[in-house]
Amino acid sequence: MKRSEARERTFIILFQYDFDEDFLINLDDYLAREHLTGATANYAKNTIKGIVENIDFIDGIISKYLVNWQIDRLNKTDVAVLRLAVYEIFLNDEIPDKVAINEAIEIAKKYNDAKAGVFVNGLLDRAYKNEKLKKD
Repeated sequence: MKRSEARERTFIILFQYDFDEDFLINLDDYLAREHLTGATANYAKNTIKGIVENIDFIDGIISKYLVNWQIDRLNKTDVAVLRLAVYEIFLNDEIPDKVAINEAIEIAKKYNDAKAGVFVNGLLDRAYKNEKLKKD
């Protein structure tokens, strides 16, 4: 399975986070439902656990770059896409930042619409330039 497909399935699982109070307990069930095994399941599980463990940092980055908006008012699809991308950009050195951004845009367009892709691109671009590039 290609990494982009694994990322998309990870996004699908991550989408459930805000709806399932036992999300981490049920994580293996979600992985099975998405037919993730082996290295792909490890990527998804490690990524999701990393996001959950760093949710305050990740949501803080997202909130910081929302313009006249609050994270709890965003479409849950966009929240899941942004959480995944912010994690990959700031906390996972295995994924090139530009790949994380570009794939987040594509997932947002596929599961929401073209405007979501523009929104995700704008937020991630600002966060990347202001938080990541200034520190590197």
